[in-house]
Amino acid sequence: MRGVHSTVTDRGGTEGDVKIYGCAVDIVDPDERERYGVALHARIGWRPDGDFHLFAVDITEVGFFRVASSEHEVRHWRAPSGQVVPTGSGGARPGQVVPTATTGDDGGFPPAEPLNEALP
Repeated sequence: MRGVHSTVTDRGGTEGDVKIYGCAVDIVDPDERERYGVALHARIGWRPDGDFHLFAVDITEVGFFRVASSEHEVRHWRAPSGQVVPTGSGGARPGQVVPTATTGDDGGFPPAEPLNEALP
């Protein structure tokens, strides 16, 4: 498992900081790459020419931190449980686990579209 960390450009931390953890697999199968190209072109009217990098990404964990006024806003999401852990933001108590199926709270993260849905 590896992580990607966003660039922080604001010394005060007001823009926020995101870390995404997971695994990426290089897609080398020619048929799978062709299906991706066809699906991409159907969706946006463009596909890459020649050789290109293509990865399947399995996101396992996302964290977000920012300074809001004088408080810290921290959100954390883990894929296996499907739960968001608000830690010191909104009405949740620090460390309280809020199941998304019950509360509808997505922790501020938009719904994800699995890559496989784009492939026919």
